[in-house]
Amino acid sequence: MKTNLKSRNLLIALGVAAIFFTADCMAVNEALSLSIQPAQSGATTNAKILLVNPADVESFTLQLTFASGGILSLPSSGWFQRGDYFPSTLFGPEPRVELNHTADAAAHTNIYLDGFNPSGNSGQVGQVALNVSGTTNSTQVVTLSGEFWSRSEQTVKTLVPISVEFKIGTIADQTVSFVGIPSVVVGGTDTVVATGGGSGNTVIIASQTTNVCTVSGNTLSGVAAGTCTLQASQAGNATYNPAPTVTESFTVGKGNQTITFGAAPTLAVGRTGTVTATGGASGNLVTFTSQTLNVCSVVGNTVTGSKAGVCTLAANQLGNMNYNAATQVTQNINVTIGLTLTVTNFNKPYGTITSNTGGIACGATCATTIASGSRVTLVAMPVAGYQFSGWGGDCSGYGNSCVVTIDATKSVTAKFEIFKKRQSIWKRILLKP
Repeated sequence: MKTNLKSRNLLIALGVAAIFFTADCMAVNEALSLSIQPAQSGATTNAKILLVNPADVESFTLQLTFASGGILSLPSSGWFQRGDYFPSTLFGPEPRVELNHTADAAAHTNIYLDGFNPSGNSGQVGQVALNVSGTTNSTQVVTLSGEFWSRSEQTVKTLVPISVEFKIGTIADQTVSFVGIPSVVVGGTDTVVATGGGSGNTVIIASQTTNVCTVSGNTLSGVAAGTCTLQASQAGNATYNPAPTVTESFTVGKGNQTITFGAAPTLAVGRTGTVTATGGASGNLVTFTSQTLNVCSVVGNTVTGSKAGVCTLAANQLGNMNYNAATQVTQNINVTIGLTLTVTNFNKPYGTITSNTGGIACGATCATTIASGSRVTLVAMPVAGYQFSGWGGDCSGYGNSCVVTIDATKSVTAKFEIFKKRQSIWKRILLKP
């Protein structure tokens, strides 16, 4: 711990009034470091002061000098920003600063920092906030110097000074620019690219015509046909101004549509089937036409077989202001001669027989021609007071429905009877008329 005499000798050597304290956790060096963040006239900047690897330093005074004077000054308050490594409970009071000292003949602005609060081997004093004034691009040389009391030599020694050239208004400009022109249609996407300046901040791309196009990150989406205008911007930082906003415009083209047929219907000569297809986003109807009128015809989505052969249907869909007309697609359907299915109802007044295809609705006997390979479901429906009593021929069993595969001419019989309490199957067989 130093004596008051040592402090007094140091103060006399510097010729200033100051308060000192002793810091016992330092390592040897006698160098200073100074960095000043660039700023424009009228702004505030920071001077960061560092005592590099301090050692034999017991107490010191630093002087920050602006050679040409007047273009840098201290704010009236909030001048010192010390870091978290300076807790006052461990290292004592903050250094003291004399604002805008002009006692010397050159009328320079001097700042005196008295005392030091290191943490371990850290020699960072902190930051001094400075008001910037003067002509843009004028140069200011800022010098940091100081003296300290050497514990080992018990005398005042000079720290190695350092000078930094500071130019007002040296915040650099940066620009952004689009790379290439995106190609996008309604319903489609593309990647939009823009490069920025030296700040390293992300270039933000936004749509100015969201009814035509939208942007998420750098993914562009077409919404409607028309002119899409994109805007690119980039924020600045301590050394770069914000980039001027730039725009790029291009045309979003009409989207394309596609048609997809559903499963081809089973079709026989003289019979009908239903054709299905899905279209594109225009919402217009998909229309069908026959390209083999001698084999089949189509009205709406109902196709009719005229003779055995290959029926070719074409599907089309119109476009609109945002979508092109869909490319025509075709579907081939095999039209077969057909096989006969005959159904005989032995008890016509007691019920009816119907089919899911072929149009069977039998009272007594009915027949229809159905395409080979078809599966026909027959359903027996008794009238009130009667019950279905069983199938015969190419169907069997007592259930109300029967499935017939048309791979040859088929014949089915059906019977109804007066409703009876349910009997065992063996009784029903024995009592069967």
